[in-house]
Amino acid sequence: MVANLVYLYYVLPLVIGLAGTVLVSQCLGAKQPQQARNLSLRVLKVAGLCALLLGTVSILFREEIANLYSNDPQVVGWAVAIIGYAAIYHFFDAMQVAGNCLLRGYQITFLPMVVHALMTCCGGLGVGYILAYQGIAFIKPLGLQGFWIGSCVGLALAAFFIVPFAVRTANVQAHRSRWDLRIQKPHRRRLASTTAMRGSLRFLKIRRLMDCLLQNWKSKE
Repeated sequence: MVANLVYLYYVLPLVIGLAGTVLVSQCLGAKQPQQARNLSLRVLKVAGLCALLLGTVSILFREEIANLYSNDPQVVGWAVAIIGYAAIYHFFDAMQVAGNCLLRGYQITFLPMVVHALMTCCGGLGVGYILAYQGIAFIKPLGLQGFWIGSCVGLALAAFFIVPFAVRTANVQAHRSRWDLRIQKPHRRRLASTTAMRGSLRFLKIRRLMDCLLQNWKSKE
């Protein structure tokens, strides 16, 4: 039940990340690394905000969501206890998949593969197995919750490596400071000149139309 919910949530950051891959690739192909950097930062922010929103909704309405999947009180009870971990899992999953897609736009694929193999397969499963069956120090074996905590730890480690590396790559390509998170806005003068040009073109079109109407009226006389 909870895994199904997490897979459903996963689609949203995946779509956002794939859109970022296409847009970043187009900007780099057009020799616009600054625009690619701005798009990369926006993709990360949008993915993070959407994940926070979905996680908050899941925690606040966890009982209602669990009741949509099953009427068994025991199953609903287990789902309610785990949905909180699923919300944390989804946030780190959304950040790492968005960063991974952006790096793909910058033609960097090997490093994310290594990070996923080490952090999720080794780190996440290892921590989950220990917490589920053995426990740590004063923490007793947690069973199913231990695996979810391990998965959260693995994705958090992956996100902590991939997201900063994606930001650094975007800034280096745009010749900016490596950890600059400010999104450069379009210059106001450029916007003003563009607006003025559009206004003048509209004026010329209206004037030509008036001239044509006036000539037609004179010819009819």
